[in-house]
Amino acid sequence: MFTQQAPAIKERLRGAKSFDDFSARLATILGNCEQPLSHTGPVTFDGNVTFNGTVFGVGGGEQGDAGDQGYQGDQGDQGDQGDQGPQGLTGGKGDQGDQGADGLPGGPQGDQGYQGDQGEKGEQGYQGEQGYQGFQGDQGFQGNQGFQGFQGEPGDKMAIVQAGEDHVALYCMESPDVRFFDIVDVPPGHDVFELDETFLETCEPDSVRVVSWSSEVQGLMPGFKIAGRRLFIRTDIDAPFTVMLSGIRRGRSGVRFTRKSYEQMLLNNRFWGQAQSA
Repeated sequence: MFTQQAPAIKERLRGAKSFDDFSARLATILGNCEQPLSHTGPVTFDGNVTFNGTVFGVGGGEQGDAGDQGYQGDQGDQGDQGDQGPQGLTGGKGDQGDQGADGLPGGPQGDQGYQGDQGEKGEQGYQGEQGYQGFQGDQGFQGNQGFQGFQGEPGDKMAIVQAGEDHVALYCMESPDVRFFDIVDVPPGHDVFELDETFLETCEPDSVRVVSWSSEVQGLMPGFKIAGRRLFIRTDIDAPFTVMLSGIRRGRSGVRFTRKSYEQMLLNNRFWGQAQSA
């Protein structure tokens, strides 16, 4: 069986480079045969292979023609960029260039003018001798202190304002206790009037009173009462009128004719008298 198939097997075994290569190829052929191959006699190798009496040249045949070149494969993906190499060493300093040629000389320098003659210096006069310093006189006696002048009139508390082309003084209303005042205009037809909340907050509680009133209507006899933040009015004639309110400054309850020292009086008069001496 092997002898009948020898030409085809030999063709496939041609080109084996060694006995191991030949054995590997032969084992592949035997494994793919439809009918088992049998052999008699040993397999020897002496540059050629003898198998069942058939000699196969191993490694000695001529090389066959080269096959056609295969198609070129697709280009592979670009590889990752390599790490940046270290910075090279700084080059040496170059040689200094030659010095340039000298420029052309300028024009000739003009002649220097003649220096004028120096006038004669006059003679310096003699310095006179310094006189003797006189003796210092004795210090005079200090005079006696004069009498203190009379105290002037105390200054009035005032506000100086412009009135037309003049400047006039408006004097403060004073009282033995500390008071605030407010003027309220009551329109006709009101028997209850809301007082100014800010004014009430500056005064002691329950200290605000009606101290004066006026009206253009003759025979008006109103009555007033303050309760909380309201002014209650009782009158038999429906007419407008003006009311003056007064209250003790908050925190000054019970203050009346406060005693002060003589020095405090002088300082107070000096302060209020500043406008009089200007």
